[in-house]
Amino acid sequence: MKSWLTNQTSKEHDWVNQIRSDFNCDNSPVDFKTWEFLIFIFGCYIKEILDACVATFTTNQGIVKLSDLFSHIYPLNLEITWTIILKIAIGYALLIYFNFRYYGSKSLWYIIIFWIFCVAFPSFDSLVKANLKWMGMVSAIKLIISFGLFIYFFAIDPVHLDSLKLLLYDNLEIDITTGRIYRTYLSKVSKKKVGKLLMAITVVVASSILLLLLMQILDKIMGSPQKKPREKSTNQKMIESIFKTSWHGWINVAISSVITAPILEELIYRRCIMKIGKYKWWTTIVSAFIFGLVHLHNDSIKQIIPYIFPGMVFATTLYISRNIWHCIFAHSAYNFITLINMMINN
Repeated sequence: MKSWLTNQTSKEHDWVNQIRSDFNCDNSPVDFKTWEFLIFIFGCYIKEILDACVATFTTNQGIVKLSDLFSHIYPLNLEITWTIILKIAIGYALLIYFNFRYYGSKSLWYIIIFWIFCVAFPSFDSLVKANLKWMGMVSAIKLIISFGLFIYFFAIDPVHLDSLKLLLYDNLEIDITTGRIYRTYLSKVSKKKVGKLLMAITVVVASSILLLLLMQILDKIMGSPQKKPREKSTNQKMIESIFKTSWHGWINVAISSVITAPILEELIYRRCIMKIGKYKWWTTIVSAFIFGLVHLHNDSIKQIIPYIFPGMVFATTLYISRNIWHCIFAHSAYNFITLINMMINN
């Protein structure tokens, strides 16, 4: 029995290693310790975690966020107060620690990029809500920073473009000195590789949909006949409301959901998180949880489930292949199918 289990484990490792040898070009090490990774990730999202817990356990009282607990205590009844305490203060303290601890390390870039999108941007949004006259300037700053992120990922850090080449082309040349991958005059788009990519996308999307269907079936089986259907998340309600406005809203949502969101979300919530965590298996769980958390808007923690399942599948895909483009294309296809379903139902 022990021998059979050993052989099965060995076969699984061989299968995964073969996939990684075909698609992985991200072999640069990171310097962070496990406890630093956990403190950083959950420290950046401590406010969102507390808000979700408050919304979950005090729903009947109409309390949906931390500031609602202190409705009669000024200034604790202000959302901006908790943003300053839990988002800005803790977030900046974490950034300062990592900057001094790992100054000069290339790994620090992943910390900075994750921090910008998960601490700085939400803090900007909260400050804008307190004073709407800054909205235009903050939007411009976020747009410039986002553009800078694309420049970093696709011009400065070569891994992402090299990963795309591995996914599509045959007869590539590898520079042993730099590790860069280059196309030659013999390099052509491989029908076999494209076929494998389409198959991988199909499997990932189908797995995500099946998990969601399984969740809905279990929800009906375990619930009482009088139980109300699972309430939609605020994020889903917002998207559906945009569909009902005009065709302009459809186009904006389609571009955001099928192109922009898959690229940014996979780079931030899969690539950065799992890279900082050294691609350990449990980073897939952390990645899926954070991915679900960012889609909550003063919702109960129960609303995280429809986002955790696809997030878990995308994270597992990256864990196996080490190629972020599998996740980006699968995420885009999944969002496209979800949008079509919403359009039909609305």
